[in-house]
Amino acid sequence: SRGVRAYQDLDYDAAATCNEGQIMKYQSSAWSCQNDLTGGGLTTLKTPANQTVNGTAWVDITGLTFPVSANTDYAFHFRIVLQSVNATTGFRLGVNGPAGATVEYTLRYQTIANSTTAGNAGYLDQHNVNYDSMSTTTSTFAGVDIYAQIEGRINVGGTSGTFAARAASELANNDMTVRKGSWGYYF
Repeated sequence: SRGVRAYQDLDYDAAATCNEGQIMKYQSSAWSCQNDLTGGGLTTLKTPANQTVNGTAWVDITGLTFPVSANTDYAFHFRIVLQSVNATTGFRLGVNGPAGATVEYTLRYQTIANSTTAGNAGYLDQHNVNYDSMSTTTSTFAGVDIYAQIEGRINVGGTSGTFAARAASELANNDMTVRKGSWGYYF
């Protein structure tokens, strides 16, 4: 086919001269560097099991992490389900990544337990430009799932690494659980 023949005729030296964000495309009778407008699609993430967070130190949420490359921009969205064993124990949520990156995100979390009454769930929104910057909530809801979402963008500087959604409990030895099936995506 024409595609196979064109691939066989590809000059590999020419392919190496494309700029970042460009790919080799065959047009008419020649190969040339063209902007890659295909994006790259979404990559989905999901927590494989419940994860206990039993301390005040930040921990990465298993399954809600992804590798980031130096000098690359990403957008992300996480939907996190939390549950506490104690109604007086609060939580913190945030993100972390490589040094030298610029991050901007909105954190939205539930402040009233789930209810079947229309308009009875309340949320707080917080805009952040630093890693792990949420203040601790002072209470949550024992044995009840509450929802949070984190969405934003990261412009990675010269250092590659791992980008992660993170959680911490208000108190040590007071279990908070990130529930199985929390999810996210990035592109």
